[in-house]
Amino acid sequence: MTIAIARSLAAAALLFLTATPAFAQQAKSQLRPIAVQMYTLRNVASLEQQLKIVHDAGIRAVETVGTQDVSAKTLKQLLDKYSIKAISTHAQLANLRSDLDGVVAFNKAIGNTTLVVPYLTQEERPTDAAGWTALGKELGKISKKVRAKGMTLAYHNHDFEIVDFGGKTGLELMFEGAGPQLQAELDLA
Repeated sequence: MTIAIARSLAAAALLFLTATPAFAQQAKSQLRPIAVQMYTLRNVASLEQQLKIVHDAGIRAVETVGTQDVSAKTLKQLLDKYSIKAISTHAQLANLRSDLDGVVAFNKAIGNTTLVVPYLTQEERPTDAAGWTALGKELGKISKKVRAKGMTLAYHNHDFEIVDFGGKTGLELMFEGAGPQLQAELDLA
């Protein structure tokens, strides 16, 4: 057995074992389906092989990473080939700032309506309460713009947002500044 095949099988097994308990919960509710973050498969084979692994594990939804380095047409064809729906995408803040219309158009073309800011680079991270509030206000404005285009904006947290600034965390300050339009994709690990 080649290393590539072994990695693919290991990834499929991991997906199956981590997703199986959640399938029971999915059957009981009409919430969003269980989805694989494509970021977790970034080092496994090609994009098509990654989607085949997801499909073979019985999962029918993914969170993409930006454009996955392919055109919207190619990504949509691959998603359709494996009967997988893109339910969200990681959209870098820099891309939302510089090409919001392009990000929205790409995601509409693949059938996705949820954009998630996945991470702030060191340069993008606020260093004080005022900075977190300002970032929140900016994300609130972006949220309103994407909402007007039929989409939702969410923010995926990490540990650096949990720093305390006078009794409130950066995350709290950011969401207060953003208002109710900005959704959360909480990382609890």
